[in-house]
Amino acid sequence: LYFNLTKTEYLRDLFLTNLQAEIEDCLINGDIHANVPSTINIQFSGIRGESLASMLNELGICVSIASACSSTSSKLSHVLKAIGRTDDEIRSSIRISIGALTTEDEVNQLVRHLKHSVVRLRSFSPKYQIPV
Repeated sequence: LYFNLTKTEYLRDLFLTNLQAEIEDCLINGDIHANVPSTINIQFSGIRGESLASMLNELGICVSIASACSSTSSKLSHVLKAIGRTDDEIRSSIRISIGALTTEDEVNQLVRHLKHSVVRLRSFSPKYQIPV
């Protein structure tokens, strides 16, 4: 088993294209082409990353709310702070990893589950309430 950079870049690009087509108000943290293609950090406006991570975990999808170098720490990411993210933006972020065994179907499933989870969580957010 080996890490295939071309496959990983393809899956990252597929994920980002589908994500941005399906979910509004999400922002990639950092320069996606200057980072390793297997790690993507994204913020979803109006929700908490830990709530999103919990919902995805219930579906068998593992994501993280911490940076890779401090995954056991409860502190806000110093890396996201360094690139100018606010505390609220950091709290609304999750980190997704693409592994050597990740498939295109899994990437597409992730986008579907993210969309459903984000829509559900935003339904509780005052920022996304529909006026009656």
